[in-house]
Amino acid sequence: MKDILVSIVIPVYNSERSLPKCLDSLIGQTYKNIEIICVNDCSKDCSKAVIEAYHAKDSRVKLIDHKENKNAGGTRNDGIKAAKGHYICLVDNDDWMAFNAIESLVAASLEGKEDLVVGDWINYYSSDKYTIVANYPNKDDSKAFTDFICRKGFRLLGCLIKRSIFFEFDLFFPERIFYEDNAIGIPLLLCCENRAHVNIPLYYYSNSIDSVTGFTTFKKTEDRFHTTNMLEYNLRRLGFITAENKELINYLFIRLNCQTLNMLSMIHSLKSFRLANLVCKKLSKLNPNIYSSELDGFFQRINRHPYWSYILLSIRQFLSKIKVR
Repeated sequence: MKDILVSIVIPVYNSERSLPKCLDSLIGQTYKNIEIICVNDCSKDCSKAVIEAYHAKDSRVKLIDHKENKNAGGTRNDGIKAAKGHYICLVDNDDWMAFNAIESLVAASLEGKEDLVVGDWINYYSSDKYTIVANYPNKDDSKAFTDFICRKGFRLLGCLIKRSIFFEFDLFFPERIFYEDNAIGIPLLLCCENRAHVNIPLYYYSNSIDSVTGFTTFKKTEDRFHTTNMLEYNLRRLGFITAENKELINYLFIRLNCQTLNMLSMIHSLKSFRLANLVCKKLSKLNPNIYSSELDGFFQRINRHPYWSYILLSIRQFLSKIKVR
């Protein structure tokens, strides 16, 4: 077990305050055969100096320094391509892991035979406000796994993913774009045929007000639309849309497009109106199905009447802004 090298890839951007806690949790891992690849994405603060200071203390900490900004997707790609490990573990620069996390995941990997090893995670707000979230279905088979990731969602962060999967199926993150996980997350997971689950929380996901996706802009909403289209392309390319799961996949796209349309209603511009028209056209082709009852009532209404829902939501958002002023 000790021979398996794990490459931990961290996109770093303006995180001088949170990065030390993240790195401390990684260099303190009980499992020692790791490399920690920090990809500095043109940070404007002292993040690069923090990485260099940690490298001076522990040579397992390595720096890739971008000369141009590539966003989280590009930094992860460069880290994955530079990695030497059998497994990749993706970690965000404001999150951290339990000290026994990598050891627990490697122990469950059947000496590196598993394509994916999953731990649960903690949605962390403060020391007295957090929730433990299951990241795996109760029943361990392919149908249950597909159902879980499409209906409940899944976090790639903190898992062990066999490095060869990224290359074999040509699944890399889109660069210079937000919501990059949406484009490849589910296809990547479905390509992992052999899986294991550690039924304890190992990853701490920080709900920070400084989160890059913490507020809505047209750029982010447009990127969400594009990455949803990339997701559909990858699922079709890899043959994961079948007659058996078509309604489940349609439910997934209903949910993603409803969320995008809701975000667009908060942005009042000609560009957002044009994009909303494209999203409405997509939703009009995704008829409610057996899974639609699981949607929040709010999203059910959007799914049934996308154009009218967008207009009403936009008016409400506009009026609320006037009241605030």
